[in-house]
Amino acid sequence: ENGAYKTRLVQYFLRVYETRVKSQHTALPREQCVHNDANDYNVLVSEDEKRIVGIIDFGDLVNTKLVNNIAIAGAYAMLGKEDPIASLAAIVRGYHEQNPLMKDEIEVLYLCSCLRICHSVVSSAYEHSRDPENKYVLVSAKQGWECLQKLMKIPIESPTNKLITMITSSDRQPCCSSAPSFCSLM
Repeated sequence: ENGAYKTRLVQYFLRVYETRVKSQHTALPREQCVHNDANDYNVLVSEDEKRIVGIIDFGDLVNTKLVNNIAIAGAYAMLGKEDPIASLAAIVRGYHEQNPLMKDEIEVLYLCSCLRICHSVVSSAYEHSRDPENKYVLVSAKQGWECLQKLMKIPIESPTNKLITMITSSDRQPCCSSAPSFCSLM
């Protein structure tokens, strides 16, 4: 039953993407080369954890829509957070301050982040089925499934509205004030 529930969870986000933003996402004009896997395990920080000093693992490097770069980093930022949307918004706001996003990009970003989490958990399950001894492939799976469960309970328009509000708000807080900023990577 757990497997069937997880399948329905992923199918929900795929269906929402397909029906609400796929055509808008694929029509976005801006593309760039993206790391495609900016997560906690691939970002190197200084000893005091206040600066990003490097990134590793360029095996997933691709040329794709610019928004996918921030959507992927934002997806990983949401994992394990009480308020995943606030975490995503902080990353997006910091990115937007350095490299302004177009309105159409902001409108598809949340669902692209959700799809990245879906991709991550499905890939983990597949790789683990092929090599049950490889525990590394499960490193973010539990948090990914938990995050998807939280996100599924949020009205689908709410995160995008929150992103737009936080980006355009004049009283916004500094980006990622308690952690190194992904902004310089983007």
